[in-house]
Amino acid sequence: MAAVSCFPHGHWGHQHLGQQCHGHRCGSWATMAGPQDVASPAQPSCVARLHHGAGGRSLGRGFKGSNMVKPSCIRRCAERAVKFQKDEEKRLRCVLEYLIQLNKCRCEKLNQSVTTGKEHTTKFQVPRREVERVVGRFDSQAYGEDAVKWLCNFEPEGYVMQTPVDCEQEIFQLVLQGPNLGIAIKKWVETLRWPTDMDQADPYDWGISWFEMTISFYLFSGMLFPIRISGAGARSKYVEYHSNEATLLPPTKRSGAQQALCFRNVMQNLSTLLGERFFPSFKESKCSSMYRLGWRNECAGITRRPILPNNRQTMTFIQLYLQKLGGVRALATPIFQKELSPQLEFEHVAEDDIPTRYKKYMAYMKKKRRGD
Repeated sequence: MAAVSCFPHGHWGHQHLGQQCHGHRCGSWATMAGPQDVASPAQPSCVARLHHGAGGRSLGRGFKGSNMVKPSCIRRCAERAVKFQKDEEKRLRCVLEYLIQLNKCRCEKLNQSVTTGKEHTTKFQVPRREVERVVGRFDSQAYGEDAVKWLCNFEPEGYVMQTPVDCEQEIFQLVLQGPNLGIAIKKWVETLRWPTDMDQADPYDWGISWFEMTISFYLFSGMLFPIRISGAGARSKYVEYHSNEATLLPPTKRSGAQQALCFRNVMQNLSTLLGERFFPSFKESKCSSMYRLGWRNECAGITRRPILPNNRQTMTFIQLYLQKLGGVRALATPIFQKELSPQLEFEHVAEDDIPTRYKKYMAYMKKKRRGD
């Protein structure tokens, strides 16, 4: 390292070189310009600068044509940089050649598939024509706020109420969730108006989800379904939805999804007790109404939408409910309406206890299966 003293002052003198090398240690040169720095795209001229400063310029004045005076660490660093660049070039060329061959093979296979009837081709394709807007009972292009407004004012002509099903009051004691809930749901169902062609499929009908029906029933009657906290069947134990005990439970126990499931179960229970004429049945359980409102998960329901007794109230509540979810991918928020004013008023009946109701229901089902 004695050769360092020969560097001309002002170009790469002893003092300057000492600052860069931290005491003329070769390891410090590697630290200043190691392979990671040389290979970095952000410093493409690092080696060139070192070579120019340490060899091509300063050393060249005193030791032209001599490589022996260059520190070996600088030579190794430069050699590694050159080798790295060449290796990377080879690798990149290999990748590009692979992609060329892959795309060539892909195009050949796509063009061959034309004869198989799959109609895949690399030839120019005409863009699919935009679907024409259809406005009738529903607007085929209404989404979000437009869909909310459409459903708030959903009053198409030709919708009629179904004939109420006559039954004894005692039959509601067989409703497992309670007879008063069964009575209230029956009265809500009797307010619904249906299209006269509801036995036919309508591709433009948005349908209605069980969740929407649950909210409509809640706003109509002021009632929600009790929450089971333990047991099953005759040993089930329930608490009222708005009770202090229910409030202490995890919010998922009082979620909108859970209430919609309870509503569907009671509807099925009542359809068994009152017969098929109580509520229309449909082959499919898909609907698009919640999707139109901005909900992007699947939501079970029915394929034909009735006119609700409280369209505007229901859709306004659901719009606010979905906004409060804040991106949660489930109807996980409890249901609550401040200052609720139910439309339904009826005289509540005394309810049998749960074991008695369950026993009566099982006896009824046994007779039904036997055909009695």
